[in-house]
Amino acid sequence: MFSSAFLSSDYRRNIFFIYEKRLRVHSPPEKVFEYFSSVKGPGGTFMTSLDLMRAAVPVFQPAHSNNIRCGSLGGESGGAERSPNISSSLDPNSKPDFFTLFDTDGDGLISFPEYIFFITLLTLPEYEIEQTFQKFDKDGSGMLSRDEFTEMMRAMRKTSGRGNATGFRTGLNARNPDDMSNGLVQFLFGESGREHKLSLEQFKSFVSKMHYEIDLLEFRHYDLTNSGTISTQDFAYSVVAGANVKVMQHFITRAAKIASSDVIAMERINEEQFMSFCRILKREGTEFQSKIKSHVQLGNKLTKTVFQDIAKELGASLSQTQIDIIYFIFDVNCDGELSPKELLGVICR
Repeated sequence: MFSSAFLSSDYRRNIFFIYEKRLRVHSPPEKVFEYFSSVKGPGGTFMTSLDLMRAAVPVFQPAHSNNIRCGSLGGESGGAERSPNISSSLDPNSKPDFFTLFDTDGDGLISFPEYIFFITLLTLPEYEIEQTFQKFDKDGSGMLSRDEFTEMMRAMRKTSGRGNATGFRTGLNARNPDDMSNGLVQFLFGESGREHKLSLEQFKSFVSKMHYEIDLLEFRHYDLTNSGTISTQDFAYSVVAGANVKVMQHFITRAAKIASSDVIAMERINEEQFMSFCRILKREGTEFQSKIKSHVQLGNKLTKTVFQDIAKELGASLSQTQIDIIYFIFDVNCDGELSPKELLGVICR
C-alpha cells in the first residue's frame, strides 16, 4: 500500500483542500457538519464559530501551520492530522460578538440546527435579500412574522443544497425549520418568539453582519500568530480559493510562487485591508464585475492604477501589495494587464 509519508505536506494540503471544496458543494449538510465540527463527545457534536467559517468558506491551511486539513474523517480518533487547537488560533477567551448573541447556555458552540440556519442564510447573496424578503411579506407590511420567516427559511433550504438536510444519513435532525435555538428566535422575534416582527432593514443588517463576521473569521484563520496581519502567501491563497476545482491547481501554483517573490513576500496584509477586499470582491462582487466589464468593453486597459481606482470608487482602499498580488496571479503573460474573465471567475465567487 502506498504510504502518505512519501507525499510532501504541501501536496497533501492541496489534495485535502480540493477534497474539502468538493465536500462543501456535493455532500449532504450532515456530512459537512460532521467533518468540520471539532467538538465531539457524549453530549453530541458541535461547531465553534471558526468551524462554521471553514464549513462555509474554502480556506487553505495557513502557510506556516503544521495542520494538513480543516476537518476530521469518520472513524478517526480526534482527527489524525488535526491538532487539538485547530478550532481556534485566537485567545480561547475571545469569541466573535455576533455568535455570542445566540449562545444561550454560554458554551460558545453551534448545534446542527443552528449550522443549518446560518449556512442557509450565508448562501443568500446580499443583492437578493430585498427580493427574497418581499416575496414572503404576504401583506406587504414591510415586516415578517415568525411564521413568514419560517416559510422563507423553508423555501431557501429547499433551493440550497448546502442547507437542505434530511437527517437520515447521520441521525442529525434538522427537517423542521422551527429547529432554531432559543437564542436565535429570541434575538429575531423577542423572548417568546412572537413578540416582534422582523423588518427588511433588520434582516439586511443581520445577514450583512453575518457575512462580515465570516470574513473576519477567515482573516483570523490565516492570522496564526494573532499578529493582526497575514502573510502575502496566505492572502494569495484566499484570493484563489474560489476557483473552479477543474482549474484549481493552476491557481494554487501561482499563489505558491508568491513566497519566491522577494518584493511581495516580505509584505503583510492587515485586517482592514483584507476586509476591504472581501467586501467589494467576494461579497458585493456584482457591482465590481459591472465596472470592470464596462471598462474593458470600452477598449480600455485594466492596469493596476485603474483597478485601484475602481476599488476606491466602491469605498475600499486596497493596498499596493494587494494589487501586486492580484496582478501576480492573474497577469500571466506579465504585460501589466489582467484577464478579466479569469479574475472575475475566481474572485467574485
